[in-house]
Amino acid sequence: MDLAGLRTNLLLFTVAALLAMLAVGALVVFQWRPAPEPQATAAKVLTLQKLMRQLPQQMQLEQARAVAAGGTSADLLAAVNQAGRIPPDSFAHTAAQADLRRWSDQLLEQARTQAQTGSPRALQASIAVLERVAPGNPVHTQAQAQIRQWRQALAPAASTAPAVSSAPPTLPPSFAPRLRPLPSKRQTPTSLFEDIQLDVGETRGGVTLSASSVRVQGNEFVITAHLDNNSNQRYIFLPGLIRLNDAGAGDRRTRIDLSLEQGIIPPEGTARLSIHGRGPWEPPYRIVINENRISGMRDFNLPVMP
Repeated sequence: MDLAGLRTNLLLFTVAALLAMLAVGALVVFQWRPAPEPQATAAKVLTLQKLMRQLPQQMQLEQARAVAAGGTSADLLAAVNQAGRIPPDSFAHTAAQADLRRWSDQLLEQARTQAQTGSPRALQASIAVLERVAPGNPVHTQAQAQIRQWRQALAPAASTAPAVSSAPPTLPPSFAPRLRPLPSKRQTPTSLFEDIQLDVGETRGGVTLSASSVRVQGNEFVITAHLDNNSNQRYIFLPGLIRLNDAGAGDRRTRIDLSLEQGIIPPEGTARLSIHGRGPWEPPYRIVINENRISGMRDFNLPVMP
């Protein structure tokens, strides 16, 4: 049985158990007693109503547990966020906080394990994960201290990095991007912009990165792309691991926007990616994306050029 099927069966079993417990509780509450007082009956009804209202919160916790069973950074982040939304007055709150603490500890340990190689990429990936730990999380202080330590380790590497060549990158013969520039420019009351249609993409392990268009406006441009998860697993692509390289393999100044919270792409899901570039549009460029997973990385290096 695959992991997705196991999670579904576990969730269905848990829901059935909860409903059975609720039914037993109703029998106990309303079991026959001689001449009950009206006040006692009303109190029992209120108690049962409270239990019924909190049943969805218990189901939410069970869903978070099923997600966390995947064990990846994406799974743990999603489970922590889901458990953290259970309110303090819920019967499930104490158990949710205990699970949240355990999952947060696992997330911190995974990031530390990944950073043990000492490579800049591993350090950047670990930093990107721990930056997603919210301020109210029990390991937030530890995460921030670890981030500062890793950034200090990255600083000397950045200052001693060798100069990159200004020669344009050599593209493989098999790459044939199909670009469809629109012939006309449209005038708005305040600025002149040009839309260029793109049709380029590449697939890595069930995940496809495709660039569909670019809008050039003055000294800025926006590339629109999509990440399509065609697998049955959950993956995470963090904005901190997304770059736009120019012809000299240098990073352009950009702002990265992802449509999905936490960068987590569910099975069969799609994330819209907007890359806001500062400076003139001077292709060729490459969209460079590293997937953050302890078990391995899907790396994209998509050429974008006219």
